[in-house]
Amino acid sequence: MITALSLPVLLGGTGLGVEVSYWYVTQRSMQNAADSAAVAAATVGGSTYDAEAKAVAAKYGFQHGVKNISIETSNSASCPAGSTSTSASCYSVKITGYVPLFLSQLVGYNGTSDVTVSSGGTSTTTRQTAISTTSVALPEASPRKYCVVTLGEGGVSFESNGAPQANLDGCGLMSNGSARCNGHNLGADYGDAVGTNSGCGEVTRSNVPRLDDPYVVRWTSAPSQQKTNPCTTYYRKPDRTNGNNADAPLPASNQWAVGGTKVLSSAPATHICGDLELTGASAGTLEIQTPSEGGVLVIWNGNLEFGPHTLKTKSGSALTIIFAGSTPGVPNGTGKLDIVAPTSNLSVWKGVAIYQVATGGTSAAVAIGAAGNDPAWSITGLVYLPNSDVTFSGVVNKGSYGASCFVLVVKEMLINGTGAILNHGQCDEAGLDMPTGSGTIRGRLVS
Repeated sequence: MITALSLPVLLGGTGLGVEVSYWYVTQRSMQNAADSAAVAAATVGGSTYDAEAKAVAAKYGFQHGVKNISIETSNSASCPAGSTSTSASCYSVKITGYVPLFLSQLVGYNGTSDVTVSSGGTSTTTRQTAISTTSVALPEASPRKYCVVTLGEGGVSFESNGAPQANLDGCGLMSNGSARCNGHNLGADYGDAVGTNSGCGEVTRSNVPRLDDPYVVRWTSAPSQQKTNPCTTYYRKPDRTNGNNADAPLPASNQWAVGGTKVLSSAPATHICGDLELTGASAGTLEIQTPSEGGVLVIWNGNLEFGPHTLKTKSGSALTIIFAGSTPGVPNGTGKLDIVAPTSNLSVWKGVAIYQVATGGTSAAVAIGAAGNDPAWSITGLVYLPNSDVTFSGVVNKGSYGASCFVLVVKEMLINGTGAILNHGQCDEAGLDMPTGSGTIRGRLVS
């Protein structure tokens, strides 16, 4: 008798336990669907976010309007506290459904709602339990890092004319003008342009936001001992005709002989007035030795004329070459540059190998030429030439004693021949913050 009386309670308790487990599994499935639907809505945005969210939820078995499932979406949901975004609102998806009652009614549980179920033309109303879940996602632009940036605006500032051997694999390209690559996409991972991007990069985007120059402030924040011009006369190589004292021979201070080591002190900077020329009867190498935190060489209104020679930082040394003045110069020569930028936090030029002070004007053009099978430039760090048009025909590798990091920021660029960048992926180790723009919008789940 006691067993008979307790049997409904036992069955009801067992049924309630089974049903609670079933409700939990159903709600977890519903939560997964809402999470994915919210992320999809935030990613797609625009007028199609609602359709996209419902389509994604349907893939999880929750179809709006079917089997008493309802899906509510919003593109103006409040973002949870602590979520970071420039967006004014988030995207939300709420899925509501019902689960039937079984043995739990034996212990007096009557569910939450009357639900009408239609089957075979017959409708019946039953008590069921409502289950709902809500997810919120935030639209965010994924960052895109660039190793080549052209700052020129208005026209085509990045161009390649049939360079099938060029290889910018692993790099991102950004043009503040338009980009045009004829016959070959250069193998770059992606290419972005404020104007039109015609074929530059494996993935191309046009009409992206302009990239603000991230390095122009380096000069204004430099120590006064580095950016104060000590020069009254600017010396030129005898075969150049512009500037004052154009035909005078360079003084000894402006001629550095190859075949040895040049020691740069720990003073704020070494200043050169006019051209700096590497000299030697035959092609040779001049090694630069600096303190461990690096040295700074400032060339005022002149070029680095390295000719057929090699300028190279020694192991344990680091160098930043700055072209300053009212008409900043450029590196010029057919030889090689092998430079590692400073990585020390003690240097304001951390990560910068070559820096041309931006004037808004136009400096001489620069050619990164071919050097047989060897890299023409072996540089770890940033090369910043905002006033110059660059023709890129050779190979750039990492500095002999540096990490694999190279970023090139110029006014305009033409890539031809075998233009290739072999060193990338270690700019954090090299101390350089790469130029970064906004990539495609992705939804991020925040609630």
